[in-house]
Amino acid sequence: MQHCTRCEGARPRRSQDRLRPCTLKSGHPCDACTVLKTLDDDLDEAEKRVEELRQRREKLVTTAVNASHDLLVRMLPIEIIVMIFESYLASHECVLSLGRICRAWRRIAWGTPKLWAHIAIELQPESLADDLYFLTTYITRSGTLPLSISLYAKAAEDSATADYSPYFPFLDALKQCSHRWKSLELEFPFRLLDYFKTPHGALFRTPMLQELAIYPIYGSDASWDEGSFSLGPNKPSPARLLFGQMAPKRIDVDWSRVFEVEVIGIYLQEAFELLECGPNIDRCDIGIYFSESDFSFLSALATSATTHRLRTLRFALGCMEEENIQLFFANVTLPCLEHLEIAGIYKSSLLVDTVISFLGRSSCPLTSFDIDRLGFSGDDLTRLLRTTPLLKELGANPQPPACLDPFFELLNEKTDELGYKFLPLLNTLNLKGTVSSWDPVVALCLQEDCDQSRKRPLSVVNVTGPDLKEGQRPPALSREALPPAFLLTGGGTSIHFDGKYSGRTVFN
Repeated sequence: MQHCTRCEGARPRRSQDRLRPCTLKSGHPCDACTVLKTLDDDLDEAEKRVEELRQRREKLVTTAVNASHDLLVRMLPIEIIVMIFESYLASHECVLSLGRICRAWRRIAWGTPKLWAHIAIELQPESLADDLYFLTTYITRSGTLPLSISLYAKAAEDSATADYSPYFPFLDALKQCSHRWKSLELEFPFRLLDYFKTPHGALFRTPMLQELAIYPIYGSDASWDEGSFSLGPNKPSPARLLFGQMAPKRIDVDWSRVFEVEVIGIYLQEAFELLECGPNIDRCDIGIYFSESDFSFLSALATSATTHRLRTLRFALGCMEEENIQLFFANVTLPCLEHLEIAGIYKSSLLVDTVISFLGRSSCPLTSFDIDRLGFSGDDLTRLLRTTPLLKELGANPQPPACLDPFFELLNEKTDELGYKFLPLLNTLNLKGTVSSWDPVVALCLQEDCDQSRKRPLSVVNVTGPDLKEGQRPPALSREALPPAFLLTGGGTSIHFDGKYSGRTVFN
């Protein structure tokens, strides 16, 4: 932009295209600059007005206009919108929230049965009428689709004198759609569960039921040994059964059709009862949370309870009595076991000889083994894993932290044919413990001087050391091992070494 020839000096900009009025020797701006200032002032006012109108338009579009003219819904096919709604409901359980956006969304949500096929309601004594309305609304709008229902009555009173009649309409609503149950989860007072046994009118029929979860609630005047569940003369036959604080024999289902079980809060004796009840259980997750006082039942164990066709077992100990976990593995044989996880409480002890004897007796094709919070030493771990030559996945978190040096030395030993002597099929390794040096860990990942056809198929290696206190020396990494360590990246293996010193990572 050229300047007026009568103005002295350059005129700095106040904005992108605005000039400061010049000053003549007389002390006043020239006529052109006076007109220019007037135009700039008019433009400023106009820009403010345009911005105000733009904001008003945006507010109108995001409120009143979108309420009835949603651009996204108009542009996308209904099938895509439904998929978006399903993705939203995966983390937000209430489909009703979709209807609050606009009429178009509400029309799609209300008219799509599969958005209503998953029902989860927390029953509150003060709002049972509303809760029943929600339940029946979901059931109606789901059409004829299979239903996944979760009802929780944690706030309901549990006592011998409690009045459960306000909950009977919920039982009636469940009964009317029982032929559509795909999954049913109930967390009710155990006395309320008893009313499922003797339904009035039509019986429960559950031909589509795949998963059943029962969690009784016990009041202060009840023993959890009293809990039971039944649907009357028609036994459900779920493939997956989840329950807690209830003896397996007090759950009236067709156990021959149960293939997967997750149970928390039972006694050791009931763990054996579970194996006896379900001869075809393939995967079992058992949480022993109560201590046994009488072990005389061990002498009367049935063969079906001590020899089982389980392929996956997760055994968690939640009580302080280590004898429970010892006796379980001393009295069971699992010849088909492929995946085993043993989890104790902090610093739980389990004699390694007991587990070695169990694995030897079972002669099982174990490919995955996870040991968590058990008092194993590094030598114990080595002895134990010598009995699992087919192992592909290993996880170990001994408590207190064990020294892993002997274990890594054995992992790096090779045969004369340049193969590995120990765990040759290892694919995944997750360890927590102490190491004096990272060098053997790096060597394990590199697999140098090993015949290509005999290398381990390692894809994941995670080694985590414990937090070190002031004065403790972190594990070393030699200069010779440092350059090869950088070669580990980009080799197709997920590798993570983690050592911490007073909360600060010193090698990662």
